[in-house]
This record gives sequence, structure tokens and C-alpha cells, in this order.
Amino acid sequence: MIPTKQRIASNLKYAAVVAGLLAVICITPTLIFAESPITRWVLVGVGLLVSWWVYSFGTRTMRQRVKLLSEPFPPKWRAIFQQRVAFFGCLSDEEKDRFCQMAQIFLAEKPITPIKCEIDQTVRLLVAASAVIPVFSLPNFEYDMLGEVLIYPYSFDATVQLDPSGPLMASGMVGTQGTFGGLMVLSKRDLLRGFEIHGDKHNVGIHEFAHLFDKADGSVDGIPPLPPECIGPWQEIMQKELERCVDDSDIPEYGFTNEQEFFAVVSEYFFEAPKKLADKHPELYKLLERTFAQDTRKRFGGLVKRIIRFAKRDTGRNSPCPCGSGKKYKKCCLE
Repeated sequence: MIPTKQRIASNLKYAAVVAGLLAVICITPTLIFAESPITRWVLVGVGLLVSWWVYSFGTRTMRQRVKLLSEPFPPKWRAIFQQRVAFFGCLSDEEKDRFCQMAQIFLAEKPITPIKCEIDQTVRLLVAASAVIPVFSLPNFEYDMLGEVLIYPYSFDATVQLDPSGPLMASGMVGTQGTFGGLMVLSKRDLLRGFEIHGDKHNVGIHEFAHLFDKADGSVDGIPPLPPECIGPWQEIMQKELERCVDDSDIPEYGFTNEQEFFAVVSEYFFEAPKKLADKHPELYKLLERTFAQDTRKRFGGLVKRIIRFAKRDTGRNSPCPCGSGKKYKKCCLE
């Protein structure tokens, strides 16, 4: 949550009311039942100190965010977003400032820890971008359920054992309970790949943060936090799609695993190839538009087929297009 004047005032008011009620609850019995004046004043002082601590604790996050955002967002970081994140490139200047503020808050509050690998600022920023994109138009959303993001060098299995080549291994995971509760695990290799190509329906960062968004209503069940009147239509469309043969659908195969993965996969689709999703699944697109409060088809416009590539993985004009169409790069996404 970005600390606007209205949100700051609301936070201060709420914290003051809670602290005031606590003071009344603590002090009133003291004034009534304490026999010694010294005891009475000591207990009143303790009650006021406790109330002040509650007020300070309740406003701490907002105060820290105000202080954090008083520092300018580093231009080098902004350049990385501009170069690497297609979503960011489609925003207005004002929206880009908001995106940077949301990323700045995420990076300050959520530890990103490398495991058996090294990570640079680009990796950290892409994790932050993955978190911001789904909730960009939901200013009150908080990733309260996330404690830390672990970055592994490549894919891993269900017990988070590394495997540099296993195609069946996971590239991301969100812990829901037990040892991994509050943790997200991401493959560095696959996180970077997710932002290299826009339009291929795949982005593991967005996928995993979609799971956390799904969890906002208390459980990861594949039903996003929609208005009550939209939940029935969502379940109906989801079951209809899941009952289809995988070969008859353009939704990536992993989305047919279960309801939870269906939501995460179509969320990737919504942010990666919105025009195609809107054309092929208009009802699903409208519900996702309502879910994320974003019209990504309109936002991306002509950028839907844009390919973001870097020197390390350059593609020649006559090479097969990296989107997997089977056409030459110059006849497909380079156009």
C-alpha cells in the first residue's frame, strides 16, 4: 500500500482509536480499585506507555514507508524495468512512478535470499515486478502471507532439491504450511526467462504471485477474491475448461492440473497474451479483468507480440522464432 495522504490519515486515526480504547480499558479499573495514590499513578503511567506502544506499532509500517519513499527511486533500477519488463513499458509516466513505489516497498519489506547461487539487482527487481504486476490496480492489497522469497539457481523438486536439467521439475513454489509456510521459491533461470519473451503465456514470477493473490481469501483454491456475484460464473467457466481435452485448448497444459494451477496459468496468459485470451476466451478474460481490475488487452495494445531479448540470447532474423510458432523470427515476432 502506497502511503497517500488519505491512507496516512486513516492509519493514524485507526491507531489512535485503538490506543485510546486500550488506555481507557487499562486505566479505568486502576482509578476505581487502586487504593494507594502512588500505585494509582504508577499503573496509569504503565497504561499510557502500553497505549503509546500500541499506537507506535500500529503506525510503524506507514511511517517506514513514508520515509522510504522520500528517497528517489534509483534511475538504474528504473532503466532495468524499462528494458526488461514489458508491462512497465506500457505505463504512463505517472503509472511508472507508482509501479516503482510499489516495487520499492516490496524490496524493502520482503527479503529475497539466494540459495546456492548469486543474484544481482536485476533478479531482485524482476521478483518485485512479478509481485507488483498482478496487484498494480489494487492499491490496498498486501502480501501479508509472504515472509521471504528464496532464489534457487534452476529447477527443483517438491522437496526443493536442485536439478539443473529435469524438465519435470518445478520452477516456482509457494509454501502454504509447514516448513515452507510463508516462503516462495523461484528458479533464477526461469524467472529471467519469463521476462525475456513477452507474449508466450509464460511467466513463473507472475504465476507464483497469482497463487498468493488466490490465497488472499484464506485458501489457495483456484477461486480468486471476486465479488460474490462473480464466483458462480468463475467456477462454471473453470470447470468447463478443465473438462475439455488438453489438446483442444490453447491454455497451457499445466493449467489442467487442478483448480489452483488453472487460475495461476490463466493469470500468466492474461498478462502475457491478453489479446489472444480475449479473442479465444472472452468470458474468462472479462472475469480476470474484474479480478485484477486491469484491461491488459487495452494496456498492451500493439505490444502483445513484442519480444524482449538480450545480447546473451540473441536471435537471428532467419532463426526459428522463440515463441514456438515454427516460423522464422523475421516473419513472426520481429514484425
